[in-house]
Parts: sequence; structure tokens; C-alpha cells
Amino acid sequence: MTQYILIDDDPLIHKIWKFSAKKNGIDLKTYFCSKDFYYEIENLDQDSHVCIDYNLGFDKCGIELAFEIYNKGFKSVFISTGFEKKSIAISPHTFTIINKQPPWEIKKHALMRTKKN
Repeated sequence: MTQYILIDDDPLIHKIWKFSAKKNGIDLKTYFCSKDFYYEIENLDQDSHVCIDYNLGFDKCGIELAFEIYNKGFKSVFISTGFEKKSIAISPHTFTIINKQPPWEIKKHALMRTKKN
């Protein structure tokens, strides 16, 4: 089963993602900051999809953390943001930029739209 990892400082985002993960049978680990993530990094599957908040508040910049995590062997890294994608100062070829919606929900809605056409 594919695991998802969320690193975000917003408790409401954690609540939404946890609710959706439970409803959809998704294996989800959540962390509020990089320190919490790094504390458990040795126990995490590097094939996991890691979703990092662009603006982690007082923690590291989300893009900085994304590069660190990528260099530790996690290759499926996303930047999650409430900002418009074009306002993010990073090449989209480096990391995929997603909104705050859980990625499995985005995939599910895209499949539903495709089936209707």
C-alpha cells in the first residue's frame, strides 16, 4: 500500500487529510514540522509520497525541506500550497506543486471527470 506523508503546520489541514485518508483507506503519516519528520525518518518508506507545506511558518521553508528530503532518498515529493501555483518561485520540473487538497482526492476527481467524458 502506498504511504503518504504530510508535513504542514496547520492543524486544520491535518484534520482534513486524516479524515479523508481514513475514508479512502490511505496510509497517512502526519508531521507539524521538519524536526518531527526527521525524528521518524529511519522508519519511513522512501517510496512514500511526501507532501510539504510551502509555508511552514517558523520552521524551514517548504522548498528547502523538499530538497533535503529528496536528497535523503524520497523521490516523490510535492509542494502543497494555498497560493497560486504560478506564484511559487520554483521550477515545476523540480517538484510537483499541488493545492491543499489530499492528492488521492485530486486523482479520484480527475478519474471521475475522465469517465464522464
